Amino acid sequence: MMISTKSLRSGMLAVALWIFAGAGMVYGSGNALAAGPHACAADAMKRAPALLKYHLPDAGHPFGFSPKAEQVPPINNPVVPTQQFDVLQVWGFVYKAKYRLRFIYAQLPGSCVLMGQEVLEYARL
Repeated sequence: MMISTKSLRSGMLAVALWIFAGAGMVYGSGNALAAGPHACAADAMKRAPALLKYHLPDAGHPFGFSPKAEQVPPINNPVVPTQQFDVLQVWGFVYKAKYRLRFIYAQLPGSCVLMGQEVLEYARL
């Protein structure tokens, strides 16, 4: 089966447009696109050391953290799937280990209501 040059070019153009359209997007509250830091980013950064210390109470090494909280795609509320929660991610580092900390916030304008948090160690087993 031969692919024509014209169809190959149009397919490559479609992929390029898809990549460029999504390259600068940042997910915001209610799936609206937003620029700049999330309103609760400072709260997530403040909570990160306490969460990692709780998760690793006997760590014999100092903790390090990424310089800012990164907003990742929102998740659905498990009770009401039409509602969403914002998710902020902070990377934590202890010696040679790397931890992904996620802070889950309710989408309530003007407040940072923490609904949940998770810790995941990035490791090869």
